[in-house]
Amino acid sequence: MLEKSKIKITQKDFLGIKNPVWWFQEFPAVFGLCYGWMKAFTKISKYYDKNYQILVVPFKNDYGWQVLEKRKSIELARYVLSQYLKNSSFIWNRIKEWKKYKRKFFRICNQIKKEKVNGLSHKNLWKLYNRLMPAYTEGLVPALIIEAFEPYILEIFAKKIPYKDPEKLRKLFILEQPSVRSFMINERMDFLKICLESFKTGFYKKLEEHSNKFFWLRNNYKNVK
Repeated sequence: MLEKSKIKITQKDFLGIKNPVWWFQEFPAVFGLCYGWMKAFTKISKYYDKNYQILVVPFKNDYGWQVLEKRKSIELARYVLSQYLKNSSFIWNRIKEWKKYKRKFFRICNQIKKEKVNGLSHKNLWKLYNRLMPAYTEGLVPALIIEAFEPYILEIFAKKIPYKDPEKLRKLFILEQPSVRSFMINERMDFLKICLESFKTGFYKKLEEHSNKFFWLRNNYKNVK
């Protein structure tokens, strides 16, 4: 067994391994916040016949990479699309399952709010965690399909669109928009508003306030005491 200190592989070295070809994303992250969706990846086969065989998520200095096999992502996206075209209930059934686990997760969250957590023993805290984490993980699984569609849309689907047709591109842009404004969309809109008002006084102060408000590592219990 190799000692951890002797294992030296850089991002460049890892991505230089061409077989398989990797789909790579990077993000600010700490392990504790990513554990849930990392575990959820192992359960994808519960909802979709095609499955990932490899997920690599290394961390360093509050930063992480998500590394998936590109070919598997495209195969999974193609499978889901073909099943949906055969029968639209294929997706709706999974949405129903997701909503069921979502309700369960929020129910447990509300119960935890009522608990006097500070007074619980380590054993009871562990029991509480073992109720919360499975519900959280199960709620993530059906939605992880979006990870497969990102390389599929860029590598396969987008290449089939006639770029000279502005009307089709406009409709595609509309279809890509989420039904609700996410945390990331709110961050971008807030940042854009600050940039548009950059000629006003207090720009740097607003930028600092924006950073404190939306830097998710700072807002997600990185340094729990």
